[in-house]
Amino acid sequence: MSEAEIECAKEAALAQAGSLAGKLRPEELRVKRVRDKPCTLATARGPVPLKREYLYFPELNTGIFPPRHAP
Repeated sequence: MSEAEIECAKEAALAQAGSLAGKLRPEELRVKRVRDKPCTLATARGPVPLKREYLYFPELNTGIFPPRHAP
């Protein structure tokens, strides 16, 4: 992930946290990168298990699967 993508993920995490975010700014957030976290992708033929990068923000007690680039 690029630094710009991480910054967008920080902003999304702050928006998701709502009032829990307090007066934190995106640049103040610590991020823990969890590689290959298992998740499930919903498809027309049913759920498909996969692994992808996950970003966890300890100050917010939340994490997100950041969007990936389209091919």
